[in-house]
Amino acid sequence: MNLSNASKTLSLIMVSGIDQLHFVSGVVGESCMNVTYTHQSICALKGSTVDISCFYTHPSWHNVTEVSWFSKWETGVTNDLSLNPEYADRVEYHRQTDKDSTLKITDLRERDSTEYKFRFKTVHAEWGYTFSGTTLSVTGLQVAMTPATVTEGQRVTLDCRTICTLTDNPNPSYIWYKLGQRLTNQNNSLILNPVSSEDAGRYSCAVEGFEDLHSPEETLTVKYGPKNTLASIRLSDEIVEGSSVTLTCISDANPPVDKYTWYKKIGAHYQSFSHGNTELQHVFSHIQSSDTGEYYCEARNEMGTHRSESINIDVKYGPKSTLVSVSPSGDIVEGSSVTLTCSSDANPPVQSYAWYKNGSAYQSIFYGNTEPQQVFSQIKSSDSRQYYCWVSNGISTDRSPSLDIDVKYAPKSTSVSVSPSGEIVEGSSVTLTCSSDANPPVDKYTWYKKNVTSPKASGQSYSITNIISEDRGEYYCETENKYGRLTSSPVFVDVQYDPKNTSVSVSPSGEIVEGSSVTLTCSSDANPPVQRYSWSYKKNGGDYQRFSNGNTEPQQVFNQIKSSATGDYYCEAWNGMKTGRSESINIDVKYGPKNISVSVSPSGEIVEGSSVTLTCSSDANPPVDKYTWYKKNVTSPKASGQSYSITNIISEDRGEYYCETENKYGRLTSS
Repeated sequence: MNLSNASKTLSLIMVSGIDQLHFVSGVVGESCMNVTYTHQSICALKGSTVDISCFYTHPSWHNVTEVSWFSKWETGVTNDLSLNPEYADRVEYHRQTDKDSTLKITDLRERDSTEYKFRFKTVHAEWGYTFSGTTLSVTGLQVAMTPATVTEGQRVTLDCRTICTLTDNPNPSYIWYKLGQRLTNQNNSLILNPVSSEDAGRYSCAVEGFEDLHSPEETLTVKYGPKNTLASIRLSDEIVEGSSVTLTCISDANPPVDKYTWYKKIGAHYQSFSHGNTELQHVFSHIQSSDTGEYYCEARNEMGTHRSESINIDVKYGPKSTLVSVSPSGDIVEGSSVTLTCSSDANPPVQSYAWYKNGSAYQSIFYGNTEPQQVFSQIKSSDSRQYYCWVSNGISTDRSPSLDIDVKYAPKSTSVSVSPSGEIVEGSSVTLTCSSDANPPVDKYTWYKKNVTSPKASGQSYSITNIISEDRGEYYCETENKYGRLTSSPVFVDVQYDPKNTSVSVSPSGEIVEGSSVTLTCSSDANPPVQRYSWSYKKNGGDYQRFSNGNTEPQQVFNQIKSSATGDYYCEAWNGMKTGRSESINIDVKYGPKNISVSVSPSGEIVEGSSVTLTCSSDANPPVDKYTWYKKNVTSPKASGQSYSITNIISEDRGEYYCETENKYGRLTSS
């Protein structure tokens, strides 16, 4: 050991049993008793081992009987260190000669710092009570930091210090440790410039050669703003709406983060929704689909702020807000293409669509479609229904509200009904009603009678009051809405009425000539038609007599009409309801002269010289318009005219006379 203090010699002369201490430089004579300590003072590391040595002399006639080391004494009583419990198993005495002694103390403790003295005892005296020994200072290593409070980026110096200079190593090399791991050999200062958060930790130092004797650890606390900020989601599976989800914000900061703020992306910007919380977690106790989005957290301490990277919360939820929409918008016209689209808010998206329409109850029409559209390429009026869709995305199902599909179409199935039903009797009232399937309903009805150009009426119903036979016929209606028009099939209005306008016609027309074929036809307007015809006849001045009864045919035929058929005729027509009688018609049969005769006036004897008148009579129609008188056997006519008078008659006038009658239909000579 290199000594920092010169050795000193302690001489003790025993006078009357009391030590006398003399400090003598140089060599001490054999006649003196003395103790010489190797060091006046020693500085040693706590936990290390120290040797405190001395040399002593005594007169040769003194035999040493006992040696010991002590640190305390009271009124001449010393405590041998080897017997002191505080030094148990830590103190050893060594010697190399009979004139030296070494006190070895192991596992030094700070309370071992004191003055240590050596004493020896002979049969004549004891030495070593009052003179100075070796002062031991036990020092631990201490780490001091400058400055005491460090902010990241500053310079910090760590000094390894002792309370005294180590006696056996006044200029030691130091070893620095962080968290028990050796860093490097340095001098007593460890400089960190600039210091970073990674430098924070527990530091200790040791003297090279005494690596197992570390100083107490001193914690280097580096203040820095939040960094390595991380937002995380604590979950074990998918995030399903209604479940509890916890967002955790982790950040490395010193001092620790004291405020956390959470942000959610709204549109193109982030907005805070949980500001200045002291808790690092944000809990969605019942997370909603609206909570889906990008989030980040911002950590703050007194040194600054730092934000995490964004994380995405994808909330899974069953279909909702399910709706059916129709395209194109506006009126849906029969025959057009129409698309129903089922839209639903769901995550994951809807996987299956089912379509339903109602009749008496809702019926499935398309099931398990993966597409949200239902297309009617040419929609029909029968497709007018309520429709809804049923959707599923593997989490749950949902159905839309019903949507009314109202297909617009032009009139169809237009028909006419007659009220009252059954027979329509002349004079009654009849209502014709036009029915038509149309959407929107028919807004214009027009009534027509067949073969009549102008309309009869407008409106859905057409009433005929006090109906007459002329109203009989076919009627139809024309219906119209904004999408088109349609005419009904005609309906026949069959007016029942008594025979009327009964008349007799003669065929052929013109003059009726005896012997020709003549047909009388009874015509009558009746509904139902005439079933039976009767004929009546009277001669001029007589009464009518029925000569044909119950004929089903309207004709009365004279194959070879006779002049006797001349007279007045009428017919009666019966249709099961009533009888109609015609006006009389005169049949005037034309014929040539017949039944010709000559009369003489005066009758009786004719005396010569008297006057005689011959008169020619003949039945003819038209009457005879030419009379010619002849005398038998005389070629030339005697006279003309209906009468032939002979005045002053003479005998030569005696003879046979005859007349010849003539009309346009013939001539005839009398007998």
